[in-house]
Amino acid sequence: MSSTSTAIVGSRHQGEGASYSVRVGHRFTNQAAVKSPEDLPIQVFSVQDYPHTISEIGWPSPNRFRADSTFLSSAYAALQGVDGLFFFSVSDNFLSDASMKKFTASSPMTTVTSPAAALQYRRGDVEEATDVFYQNLDLERLYAMKGTAGASAIALDEFRKQDLPINSSETQRKDEATHLPSQQLDPLTFYVGRVVRGFKGKSSPLQAPEKMVQPDLTQFINHQQKTVRSVTNQLFWDYDQGVVTVDTPKSQGVTGFIGQAGRIQLTDVTIASQNEFASIWVIALDDEPLQTSKRILVQTMTEEQPSGFNVDNGEIIDLGSPPIGIKHLKVTVWLHLTTSTQTRITVLDENGYRTESSRTINRQSGQPLVIKLDEKGVYHLIEK
Repeated sequence: MSSTSTAIVGSRHQGEGASYSVRVGHRFTNQAAVKSPEDLPIQVFSVQDYPHTISEIGWPSPNRFRADSTFLSSAYAALQGVDGLFFFSVSDNFLSDASMKKFTASSPMTTVTSPAAALQYRRGDVEEATDVFYQNLDLERLYAMKGTAGASAIALDEFRKQDLPINSSETQRKDEATHLPSQQLDPLTFYVGRVVRGFKGKSSPLQAPEKMVQPDLTQFINHQQKTVRSVTNQLFWDYDQGVVTVDTPKSQGVTGFIGQAGRIQLTDVTIASQNEFASIWVIALDDEPLQTSKRILVQTMTEEQPSGFNVDNGEIIDLGSPPIGIKHLKVTVWLHLTTSTQTRITVLDENGYRTESSRTINRQSGQPLVIKLDEKGVYHLIEK
């Protein structure tokens, strides 16, 4: 079993105790993961013939661009063949964090977005990719601290950075951690397909022949246009706009700065939003393709904030208090379905229970189902 402990890079956060807490007087800037794929430690080296888990993962606060957390984790962990991942951290058994904390898995940003993320991941909607990079490492070279030609982004939050040399830049620290010049392996390779390592040597359980294989990935990675497409053709990352899409038969969606992206056309779904930053999922609940599914969940997330949270020119003035609010939705979804011309739309509350907000839509055969989402509804259930 191979395991990785990682914390996603969050906002630039400064102040006493900023590595582990959020306090009045701290200063920060918001930072979106969808704009910086090279820096994200969701780049996984799989070990040949062994399972792999990520034991800690999270998008630290304060940072208003956190709606992409479970979206990116679910999609790219599945693509890379990760066998399990755990969001850090749950402070109690009631999943009731209601204040601004540095590390939390029990705020709406994670808990509300977990149903679709977990279903997509566990059901295998996103196909595990083929190996796009393979390297067989010489154990004697590793024992001699000679490093490797391939290195992923080191999993450093501000707390872990304190363990590294203080008289060096962040780039130098990455180089020191790998004992090699950086960028020998294109970090975007991890978003194309599986990156795999084997080992050779007397103490190694693996006896694969020595080799390092990295095919030409220029058809998937375009540095000029700042895009990367998975080898499965199901994931597409435009890190210039800051938009990532998932397009599978049973689940389709988009995350990032979707407000400026216009209409986002997927195979069976079209999404448009006036929200600056959001995640929108459309996923079948009955294990059928979306085109024929009779129960579909539309799951959304924008930005969360404790009531009264106040920032002045990047400085926290007030941490706020419960309840945590979610920015209202301004989203329209078009579903291109092949069955039934009568559809019932029900808004579910934050716990997944039906509300009194329900309506029936009749549409002509062959016409898309057009749904303007309830601005306060994080879940919409579509039944045919």
